[in-house]
Amino acid sequence: MTKSYVSSYASRLESIDHTIKGDFPVDFDLLFDIMYQQSPTYQPEMERLKKDWLVELISNIEGVTVVEKGGNIYCTKGEAEFYPTVVAHYDTAQEYHVGMRIFKTDKWIFGFDDATGEQCGLGLDDSVGVCFAIQMLKMMPVCKVFLPYGEERGIVGTNCCDMSFFDNSLVVTQLDRRSYTNDFIKFTNGVQTFNPEHYDLIEPLMEKYGYTLNSGTATDVGGLRKRGLKVSSHNLSCGYFNEHSNTEIASVALLINAFSFAYEMLTMLAERNIPLTFPTYSRSELPYGGSKVRSTSTPIGYGGRQIHMFDTEEDDWYYDAVAGDWVELTKEQKAQLTGYKIDFFEPSASTESKKTKEPTYWSREMPSEMIDESDDERAYEAYNEWIMECYPEYTDPKIREELKSYSVFFPTVKAMGQDLLDEMIMDDICPHCYNENGLIITNDLLLHTCCTACESVFNVVAEDQDYVESKIKECVERKIDFQEIVDM
Repeated sequence: MTKSYVSSYASRLESIDHTIKGDFPVDFDLLFDIMYQQSPTYQPEMERLKKDWLVELISNIEGVTVVEKGGNIYCTKGEAEFYPTVVAHYDTAQEYHVGMRIFKTDKWIFGFDDATGEQCGLGLDDSVGVCFAIQMLKMMPVCKVFLPYGEERGIVGTNCCDMSFFDNSLVVTQLDRRSYTNDFIKFTNGVQTFNPEHYDLIEPLMEKYGYTLNSGTATDVGGLRKRGLKVSSHNLSCGYFNEHSNTEIASVALLINAFSFAYEMLTMLAERNIPLTFPTYSRSELPYGGSKVRSTSTPIGYGGRQIHMFDTEEDDWYYDAVAGDWVELTKEQKAQLTGYKIDFFEPSASTESKKTKEPTYWSREMPSEMIDESDDERAYEAYNEWIMECYPEYTDPKIREELKSYSVFFPTVKAMGQDLLDEMIMDDICPHCYNENGLIITNDLLLHTCCTACESVFNVVAEDQDYVESKIKECVERKIDFQEIVDM
């Protein structure tokens, strides 16, 4: 692999350790066949053809039952009380490459388009995961596999899947993560997916293969957890880099290691045959009789905290996204919340301040009280007043129409009126992917609201639009993580 293929990533890739630590027999011919069946996520016909091809392929595996429903593929092998379960999405965030060819060296896998004479992406995200899933169906005596569609455009298939398929799962595994670091993703889509009580079971294997606990942005296992998955799930780095771009490549060694780690873990857990239970509460099964209240300690930009949409009557509990559970409010917290209410679009007296507005509020220095993490509500209110001073004109519905939205996963942002967009955000529903609780709302004007599920930014003011658009482009090219935008 020459540096010309990975020019902007060369320094990071040169430090990759290509030591093969496992001996899993990766079927590279199968992997290449999966990649040659290109399935760009915004070309439904191509995606449907890929689905049909996969159904036929898997149906020929002895002992496997395949059900296709609404674009999702559900596979079951053998009869068991509990099943190790693998998830992998079959759509890709790549354009269709007419002359795509796949090359493999001792270290790397990469693509070249004969039609353009340039390197091209292969859809390693998540063809690698699909390959692993199919090999599990071939190798394990009992196994379940879920192959959803539309992950790259907002976890669409997972959001409408049949959750009863996972009722007898032992654990849910996904290989859908880049490998600049060997990540075991236990927190994604804004929720905890892997029960901390289960870490001791897998710690020896993590050490053997060099995996470390980390958090991600969005993938199918996070979507399943938010829909009520009641066993631990996780996402693994699996050897590819620069996904969603034409410089996409994969390390042969890291891919083999990922398959080896996942296979050993699933085999060990299958022999143990005890589900890695991780109970979650649906909105109709709350562990208390009072009203529903949500709050998180998730940091937002400038040291503030996400505290929004409080229901101040009988506030007894809040949902802690990090813990993945409902937590009872203390007496002190209840006292702080008494009478708390957001007057949407009602500017405070400080709005009339003559303070000069900077070109972008992201680069401005915050008042010191907004960095005080000992008082979440005070920090939020201070941040709110500060934004109102910067942008009082955006309380005007007509001027709010100047706001724009951007998305990594939605090249064409959905057209909707500003009133509807604001209403959906206020209801904590992403206007793009419709995920709940994935939004990070930093102020009452809803400016710079982010959705970590589909990596979108809503209500960007005119002064910041060029800047945000450039950052979104860097996210699409995977030069930066979306979290960098969230933290700005």
